[in-house]
Amino acid sequence: WGQYKTAMDRPCGIRLPPRPAQAVRARSRTTDRWRSDELLSTSPRCPDATANEDQKPASTDKLTQAQLLAIKKDAYVEWASDAAITIVEYSDLECPFCAKQYTDWTVKEIQKVYKDKLNLIFKHFPLDFHKNARTWALITECLAEQRGKDAFYSLIEKAYLDWKSEKSFLISESVKLWADKKKLEKCIDEWKYLSKIEDIQKNWSEIFGITWTP
Repeated sequence: WGQYKTAMDRPCGIRLPPRPAQAVRARSRTTDRWRSDELLSTSPRCPDATANEDQKPASTDKLTQAQLLAIKKDAYVEWASDAAITIVEYSDLECPFCAKQYTDWTVKEIQKVYKDKLNLIFKHFPLDFHKNARTWALITECLAEQRGKDAFYSLIEKAYLDWKSEKSFLISESVKLWADKKKLEKCIDEWKYLSKIEDIQKNWSEIFGITWTP
């Protein structure tokens, strides 16, 4: 809990653990005791923070081989494709805490330690209250159709480093990565990869209990 006095103080993307037992006992002796519903109350900065709070991962066991293959299907794998450890990141290109992970180079710092033993799979998880997130996700997928995984991850990094970027900026950066602008815009306008993005959200939110990012 640290600096957060109540769940309402937490920033979007931060899920608070239960308070220590001793803290709960101490406060329960007063009239102003901690309430269980306070732990996950909605933050005004997270409009849907309590959505599906009762939803739990379908299984707490290890993933099956079939599930692992499903995660990697149609995914772009960064770094060593045969690495023993895979980080699967569910992220939103309009999410400020997802952006902070890139500006702080969190994943890259981990990769420096594990090197060829580690790879990364980025999965789009655009949140409903981020109005541009789906479009931005589509742009990266449409770019990858033309230029592959390196361009895909390069554009994601650019999007996060210029977190408040606009659609025109991402298209311009895609062209700098050698995308054909007309083909790119056609792909975006047709929402060609929308079903792929929505399938990721539906299927893996059910399996892992994902409700927000990162």
